[in-house]
Amino acid sequence: MQTADRSPPVSDRVVLLATLASAGTTLLLLRLGSGHTLASRRFGKLPEFDVWIWIYAAYVGTAAALGIASFPAFWRLARTAGRHAAARAVAAWPVLGALLFLFGPYVVGKDIPLWLGFARSTAANVIAGVFITPSFAGLLLVQTRLSALARKTASAANEGKAGGLIVELSWLRTAMLRFLTTFAAAITIGLLGIGACGSPCSRSIPPCTSPSCDFSLSVA
Repeated sequence: MQTADRSPPVSDRVVLLATLASAGTTLLLLRLGSGHTLASRRFGKLPEFDVWIWIYAAYVGTAAALGIASFPAFWRLARTAGRHAAARAVAAWPVLGALLFLFGPYVVGKDIPLWLGFARSTAANVIAGVFITPSFAGLLLVQTRLSALARKTASAANEGKAGGLIVELSWLRTAMLRFLTTFAAAITIGLLGIGACGSPCSRSIPPCTSPSCDFSLSVA
């Protein structure tokens, strides 16, 4: 890896636009249609519901900002590590997400009162997961590159090329800290979003089966 081989930084305008677009899309995704059913309408009137959707919007928006900001470092590592290593690192993240989705505990639960609530929250998590991919894959590529450099340390020292190796190790350390910080920040805000929904989602909102409820829904 050459020290002069630097990917161009992403402009602040692009990061800002991506953040606002992602957060706005998440708000619309969770808010629209919240009054489609009686239980969903009652759930949407809770003050915790507004807190939850805003935290989730901040989660997706933050993931977008951090993911785009981390992409240049990830792309530089991907070109250095090779196509196959980069593909494995990128594929590891959706595989992990799929395993958690299939076998992990459902923190919010499929019985969320919001109409299509589980599908909505899953879609928001998928959007955030796409943006988190550069940070997660970057962490794996850093380890791959460190393993490759470990095999070159002795020969580089004997050939008097330790200076370039030290520079690259310093850059890898900085990149690893960046990936780890952005990944941890996005996951932390996501957990806050799940926790914000814990209280209202755990409330039992019994379905209304009387004819009057069916009439009110048809009028609405």
